[in-house]
Amino acid sequence: MNKIINLTKTLTKNLFRQPDIVFFTLIFPSLLLMFFIYVFGGLYEAESNIQVTVGVVYREELNGFTEQIFDNVFSEFKKNMSSSKIEILDSGENIEQIIKDGDYDIIIEFPANINNLNLKMMTGLSEVDKIKFYHSPNSQSILSRDIMSSVFEQINLMINAQGKDIDLVTQYKNISTENDDFDYNQFIFPGIIVMSIFTVSIFNLPIAYVSDIETKIIKRIKSTPVKGYQYFLSLLISNLFILLLSFIIIYVVGYYNGIENIFNINFMMLIIYYLICGISFGLLIASFFKKIASVSVFTNIIYFLTIFLSGLYFPVKDVPWAIRWFVYFNPGTYMVDGLRNFLDNNMIDLNQIVIPLIWAILGVTIFSVSYRRLIKDE
Repeated sequence: MNKIINLTKTLTKNLFRQPDIVFFTLIFPSLLLMFFIYVFGGLYEAESNIQVTVGVVYREELNGFTEQIFDNVFSEFKKNMSSSKIEILDSGENIEQIIKDGDYDIIIEFPANINNLNLKMMTGLSEVDKIKFYHSPNSQSILSRDIMSSVFEQINLMINAQGKDIDLVTQYKNISTENDDFDYNQFIFPGIIVMSIFTVSIFNLPIAYVSDIETKIIKRIKSTPVKGYQYFLSLLISNLFILLLSFIIIYVVGYYNGIENIFNINFMMLIIYYLICGISFGLLIASFFKKIASVSVFTNIIYFLTIFLSGLYFPVKDVPWAIRWFVYFNPGTYMVDGLRNFLDNNMIDLNQIVIPLIWAILGVTIFSVSYRRLIKDE
């Protein structure tokens, strides 16, 4: 055990002496996460505030002073918010279904006795039912609700300015939808986790291993009391240690940006499972090389393809058939989707467990044969 600890310390120190490994494993993933959150996260929020789409349902046709008030108010609204729109809907429409379909940000339903407002203005004796605002939980819909609430407050002020103590009462109805909101921070976090795993498994681990082969370090270890499995465990632990530090930094960034569910024990267990699969994938790559120049070129290519075609940056379901085969075989595709499904409280597909496991079994099997042969030959 002492041999493993001492060798692990030596290999870990060696990793930290290499600035490129420290930067791309520890610092770069966190910088990339902050970049995506602060640039593209804000972009999505800005896009969601561009247009307000309002549907209006009249349970009876407006007339008299009531018609004049709302026609004037809605005309001013269209004039001041030119990118927004107000549309009159048929009274027989299913309002809740329209909100669920996402066709409108908010629907305002005027009651069947809305014209009693005319009588109430003159005598103060009649009553008017509540005006209902239907909206969904997403940020765009809530923004629309708040804007229209302000509009109706202005209507009350307009009526009260004429000496009438009358308040139009509104009622909010929150309609749940299947896809309430898109959170870019939640979208990018799993991708950065997977990228960190592949940075170690595809870059650091194979290059360090092949470098030790080419420089005859493994051969010299055979002449010491250190056994082959002790060297391998030390190499593995040293790389996992630097990956753990990377995870801690990424989690700190995620926590301070309000990303939810990342401390869920099942989510962290899923990360560990994908970590094992990712490391095994890296061992598979390391099995086929004995020259540092060759493995460096190959890992650069495979890392780029694995990350770029995993869905980390953009959806890859509809890429051309010429490269779609790589998407289907790519373990990163299923790892990113699996973590995203968990954060979105969706069911994890079976292939998001099985495909990475197949790569893990394949990697461990081939590397075991290759490593035994290497130890024997050296």
